[in-house]
Amino acid sequence: MYARGQLVAQDDVQAVFWWRKAAEQGHAEAEYNLADMYFMGRGVTQDDSRALQWFRKAAEQGYADAENALANMYASGRGVSKDDALALEWFRRAAEQGNATAQNNLGIGYALGRGTARDDAVAVEWFRKAANLGSAAAQNNLGTMYQRGRALPKDDGLALQWFRRAAEQGYASAQYNVGLIYESGGTAVKDENQAIMWFKKAAEGGYSQARDHLQVMCDDGVSAACS
Repeated sequence: MYARGQLVAQDDVQAVFWWRKAAEQGHAEAEYNLADMYFMGRGVTQDDSRALQWFRKAAEQGYADAENALANMYASGRGVSKDDALALEWFRRAAEQGNATAQNNLGIGYALGRGTARDDAVAVEWFRKAANLGSAAAQNNLGTMYQRGRALPKDDGLALQWFRRAAEQGYASAQYNVGLIYESGGTAVKDENQAIMWFKKAAEGGYSQARDHLQVMCDDGVSAACS
């Protein structure tokens, strides 16, 4: 309530106070929320070691969001020595509980060979699970696997379908990918206006490659890309 300002004024310090009380009694969700406050420095001084401590406590109780968060700390080396194998194991624990973010992260691990041998087929399996749960990042990654023919028959049509699903959720990288397909005409009708529309959406979402691409088009005399 205090963290989100529901029914009471938003107050991070009060939120930390109450989450700490519950966390000290072993409440997994409170442990996760307290860890997140330390991770972001909300209501407390930012402290990665305390974030790690509380994420671990929640993760060890099987709290999927905490398992994913702990994995991310191992993957990035934030607050702990970087360890891709441990990161992958914690991503797997969360993924097996149906956590879409962790499923996508596990897919990335297999696609890049981080913490394990590269295995595109397993990567696709996890991307698809997360994509079907609505993860825009996974939908974009699955589209990329179809586009590149990695463990799947190369299929620009299916790539476009998955890119569009992510793009329509506002995922800037996918919006850029949709724009590229319309610009090139790969399986879609070549449509410069559609391409520019998606590039602009991606640019508005902060995607620098889309902004640069529009500038190149503008410099090449495509006036619609200039505005």
